[in-house]
Amino acid sequence: MGLIAAWGVREWSGAAPRSGGASARRRALLRRQVVEVLLPVVALGATGGFATPGGGFAYTALYALLVELVVHRALPWRKLPKVLVECMVLLGGVLLILGVAK
Repeated sequence: MGLIAAWGVREWSGAAPRSGGASARRRALLRRQVVEVLLPVVALGATGGFATPGGGFAYTALYALLVELVVHRALPWRKLPKVLVECMVLLGGVLLILGVAK
């Protein structure tokens, strides 16, 4: 996992020759990606310790949602209700398919 994170930092930083500016950018990217690397820790810690597997999955989904909303700001707060409705519709369709499958 650490190797993948290091590769991502190198690739996203433009793989510029080593200089003071590039090194600072790499450190900033690494700090930002720490929350991504912690997702498996949250998932395994929640399911292996203080919650049931279903609750652990809910904690993992909540963590991923908070990372997108707060850390990366990839999803604006005003679009959150629309995204949640779309997710519920998609999940309802998948559950319907699973329900009628043999």
